[in-house]
Amino acid sequence: MYKTSLMENKTTQITKIPRFSWFAGLGAIVVYLLSSLPLVLAVAIFKLTSEGVSIETSDTRLQEVLKEIANDSWVLVGALLVQCISLFIYAYVVSLLRGSKNPFNDFGLRFKASSLWFILVGVGLQFVAVVISIPLQIIKGTSSEQGVVTTFKSSSGIAFTVLLLLIAFVVPVAEELAFRGIFQRGLSRYMQPIFSVVISGSLFALIHLSDPGATMGITSLFIVGLGCAALAAYRGRIDGSICLHIGFNMATAFFLLLTRVLNL
Repeated sequence: MYKTSLMENKTTQITKIPRFSWFAGLGAIVVYLLSSLPLVLAVAIFKLTSEGVSIETSDTRLQEVLKEIANDSWVLVGALLVQCISLFIYAYVVSLLRGSKNPFNDFGLRFKASSLWFILVGVGLQFVAVVISIPLQIIKGTSSEQGVVTTFKSSSGIAFTVLLLLIAFVVPVAEELAFRGIFQRGLSRYMQPIFSVVISGSLFALIHLSDPGATMGITSLFIVGLGCAALAAYRGRIDGSICLHIGFNMATAFFLLLTRVLNL
């Protein structure tokens, strides 16, 4: 009787292969990346209209406005919120149509207290990544940073606090849900874990490199991408990878705060 109950308990812990595929995962990534575009365009059009400038006759001014918007901290706050909320809605729909109608089960969103230790691991990985990136900066003779980082560093007041919370806590949850909870778990239907880990982790890094300013952080991006992917595959859920990602981003925020204090 005791052995039977143990077997039943182990059986319930086995992660079932999801009904949704890698295609649903790609959809999640696309939704996350592009859902904020309508907001950005709406802000740009509103600004041009308030200036009395015709969009059709002023492509140059439109480009200038878009660059200005990219450096606006409140626009970034709105864009990140739209991206995350849109992704959460998409994930819920995928769960309804191609899952068990329980997103927590479908995407491995079951948390255990043991996963909190990976926050410290994420912090450690960021420090390692910074050390590794120093030779690249020396060779290149300069340093570069992502647009999000530049906007965050130049923000102040309430916008700065909100951005800090979003970058450190909300964005990691959204990105792990998209890349590991949906995309990587979808890949698991078709290949061995090692391949889904490499594909998921590499895609995560490559997509971030679409921002030219992220080039110097290539080592960091691949380290956190592959680390989170491997952890998600090993645990069968994404609580650990979310915590690792949070720790990594918290360390990033710490470095950014330090540069603000030291005026670097």
